[in-house]
Amino acid sequence: MEAVLKEAPFYGDTKAATQLVSSTYSGYTGRGVAPELTYRTLVDSYKSWVYISVRKISMTVASLPLSLYAYKRGGKYIHSHGFRSELKAAKTSGDVKLLCKENDVERVKIDSHPFLDLLARPNPTQVRSALWRQIMMRLELTGSVGIYTPLNRLGQPVQMWVLPLTKDGSVRPIPDREQVMNGFKYLEGDVDRTFDQEEMLYIQYPNPATPYEGMSALKAQTYPYDVDHFLDKFLYYLLKNNAFTGTHFTTDQRLTEERVQDMVKEIKSQWGQLSNTGTPIITHSGFKADKQIGYNLHDLMIDSVETFARDKMLAGYDVPAGKVGLVKDVNRANMEILNETFMVENIRPRVQLIEEYIEQFMLPKYDDRLTCDFELPDFRDKEFDIKERETNLKYGFTTINEERAKEGREEVAWGDEPWMPMNMVQVGSVPESSSTPEPKRKAVERKGLTPDFWTSERKANYWNQFKIKTEEMEKLFVKLMRDVFSRQRKEVLDRLEQSKGKQIIGNLAGWSRSKREKWLKDHKQRVEEININRQQEVESLREKAYPVYVEVMEKTGEARLRELSGVKTLKAAFDYDFNVNDPEVQQWLGERLRKFSSEVTGTTFDAIDKVLRESFAEGVGITSVSDRLMDMFSAAEKSRAPMIARTETISASNRADLDAVDQIGLSGKLKKFWINQLDARDTHLHAGERYDENRAIDLKENFLVGQDSMPHPGGGTQAEENINCRCTLGYVEA
Repeated sequence: MEAVLKEAPFYGDTKAATQLVSSTYSGYTGRGVAPELTYRTLVDSYKSWVYISVRKISMTVASLPLSLYAYKRGGKYIHSHGFRSELKAAKTSGDVKLLCKENDVERVKIDSHPFLDLLARPNPTQVRSALWRQIMMRLELTGSVGIYTPLNRLGQPVQMWVLPLTKDGSVRPIPDREQVMNGFKYLEGDVDRTFDQEEMLYIQYPNPATPYEGMSALKAQTYPYDVDHFLDKFLYYLLKNNAFTGTHFTTDQRLTEERVQDMVKEIKSQWGQLSNTGTPIITHSGFKADKQIGYNLHDLMIDSVETFARDKMLAGYDVPAGKVGLVKDVNRANMEILNETFMVENIRPRVQLIEEYIEQFMLPKYDDRLTCDFELPDFRDKEFDIKERETNLKYGFTTINEERAKEGREEVAWGDEPWMPMNMVQVGSVPESSSTPEPKRKAVERKGLTPDFWTSERKANYWNQFKIKTEEMEKLFVKLMRDVFSRQRKEVLDRLEQSKGKQIIGNLAGWSRSKREKWLKDHKQRVEEININRQQEVESLREKAYPVYVEVMEKTGEARLRELSGVKTLKAAFDYDFNVNDPEVQQWLGERLRKFSSEVTGTTFDAIDKVLRESFAEGVGITSVSDRLMDMFSAAEKSRAPMIARTETISASNRADLDAVDQIGLSGKLKKFWINQLDARDTHLHAGERYDENRAIDLKENFLVGQDSMPHPGGGTQAEENINCRCTLGYVEA
């Protein structure tokens, strides 16, 4: 590396450039929040939790493949400039294929290219993974990294050298009044080199104090470093000066100063070495051991202070404690969530920054139509994807070729038409004569909504259509609940990691579990201050859920009116505008919203309270409590939100169904019966048998389902009969 640096060409007056850099940085230390703390001292702290965090980040990035892409339209390569901002957003959400389809472009992966060769062998002494580890280590420790890229005659990089990270080494841009920046200067001991802007890839994290120097988490975390540095010195001198002994000797005799010094030496010789630990001590001249003075580690709560400093640094690097082995109770499910959180919130923003630098300053030297992507792991719920694909195909929502396109697979000749669920016969493949309705079927249809109309096949298809419609409306509730849980998670974690949580942990440090539990019981309000505000959340959820309920009920009510208008035997005043402002509809909405917002908020409050109390009782640190809360909220967003969405969508849909029938004056002309989902629980299967099309009941009567009574599916009072129910209503003429 030294040889490469010595051969680097000079540009401009080095002395003048040095003076310009010095004048630019005068008045700014670039040393974080503690100007007296030199960065050399901070680099010396590259150990312990700092080393663990940086190592975890650098090794993760080094393990990710970096792929090269280009884009085609009409068989010709094009620039991605027209949709560059949308492309960045699509990379984050994983919708790159959809974006390309919308822009009518083909995304082509480049498998062979000089840039890829350069990454595979960046210089004669390094391999790809070593290069990325050096880049990330310097970036995380200093906030910036300079990569020297000597160019060939075509102006293309032929090697990549990361400028060494040493205690005194620094690489800084050279400001210029006309060009904003005019090269870079590297200083390290006797090495003083100036590099042209074109042969340097300079990556930096934003620094609020200057645009010319990066800000790393280590620079910003001088306070926890000060704490750790102080504790190291304190413990060293605590042991060196025998502070643990701390015994006060007394005597009634008058002693000269010389005699006192002799006695001190004698005591140290007997008891002052590590090898003398536990041995008896014998004194004379009437000396008596009065008492022990000073404090031990337990009294000083040093472990809590160390944990605080460690947690601050881990938070600065966005590294969960569970990822570095500081949490013992991490199971497989928690680790999967930790991995996803670590990749999405830590690694993804870092590699996206690097991608943009490479696309802006390196790839145009080869071809300005190229882009690059770090290939991050796919954390999608694969079981959910498989189930969704099966459902889409089973009910004709998508075709085989559409599903294959999502996976990047080629089309097949037989995959353009949907397959029907009953006998798996492809649409259009049945001879024309066999698709003609039978005379008996026509006669049944002309009779209207009679029990004979509701064949097993019709009821199955009817329920399938109901399922498809409600699944679309469930998404409204899912988004609502995930937004609510995401906001609550941020607010609770903010309160925990501020003074409230730290004060509680500080108060309980060093206590026994029983004593901690008693304190938590006596100071219930202190824990609740970290939790969500129950009353405010109830009112907020009620307000935000109202338009969702209204939209679900309007869509269902209007759909029911359209269906009934096709029944010739029903003479009713049909109005396709379902009236959501009807007094009975508004009364049900008010009662349902009060129950929904109260129960959902109460469950969330209790879950948070349980995590906080159990964690504080165990005496774990802030990071561990935060991780447990993250796990709880992640589970809520992944499983609880869809469960709530399904329950409320089914209840609101079936209620709107009944209200629509009532609004057009068919209450006395129709009876209702229970259509259960195909894989319903036993009590709902029994309801489908007891209240079938031949034993329909009046619209005002209730169904008896298990131990519950309800006017429609999802309208009961017992959780076990309503949560995740997917049954619906059918009608016959009275």
